[in-house]
Amino acid sequence: MDALLAQLRADLSEAAARLGAPPRLDELESTADDGRPVLARGLPDNPLAPTVAGVAERCPAVARTDDHMDWVYCPESGEVAAVGLDAPAIGKE
Repeated sequence: MDALLAQLRADLSEAAARLGAPPRLDELESTADDGRPVLARGLPDNPLAPTVAGVAERCPAVARTDDHMDWVYCPESGEVAAVGLDAPAIGKE
C-alpha cells in the first residue's frame, strides 16, 4: 500500500509540474491540454477501501475512519492520503 500511495503522490507531483499547479479534483481522471492523462497511471484503486477509486476533497488531506472513498485529496497543496492507512478517528486530527 505504501508503494501505491508513493506512486500516486509522484503522479500528482508530475501533474502539478506539467499543469503549473496541483490538479483540481475534477481533473484527476481527465486529460490535459496536451492530450495526455493528468495522472500518468490514472487513479488507482485503494485495496484498503471498499470503494473503487473514489476521491474526497479535504484540506488538509487527512483520511478519517468514517471516509467512504479510496483517497482524500487537497487540491490546494496537491497532497493525498489513503483511506484505511492509519486514519485517525473523527475529531482526533
